[in-house]
Amino acid sequence: MINSDRLRSTTKEDKDEKFAKIWFQALARFHRVPPLVSWQFNREQVLAYLRDRLSNGVPTWQRLKIVEGLIWYRVNFQNLKPDFLEGLKVVLKRTIVFERIDASPGPEEIEDVVGKIDPNEPDVIQAMRRSLRGLGHAYNTEKAYVQKVRSI
Repeated sequence: MINSDRLRSTTKEDKDEKFAKIWFQALARFHRVPPLVSWQFNREQVLAYLRDRLSNGVPTWQRLKIVEGLIWYRVNFQNLKPDFLEGLKVVLKRTIVFERIDASPGPEEIEDVVGKIDPNEPDVIQAMRRSLRGLGHAYNTEKAYVQKVRSI
């Protein structure tokens, strides 16, 4: 019998390896360097590649995947420490958080996202309705939850 957890982890490792090779080859192509395992890219080369990706409209989450792939490649193929790549990863993760905050609707736009909510209801129930609607729950689920909260 095959252990599904083991199968899933092997698949993830295979996937990580595949994407690590893809991003390393793309980085090497960008710098017109033969993609040899011995080529040790540096911070400036990675930054130039990421800036190019940014100017071509590649979203931050995908640039983060590029850095994660390069980290995997550097650690597993080149047997080197990730060094500068870890710092880039942290910066990109922080940028993603700020982008999500900027993209979240303001109070005046929230009605467009979740629909009308009775302003006479307690703030807690209004917040719960917004949350449930934002998560895409069914209206019947929302009614059941509100009823349960009111009964407490």
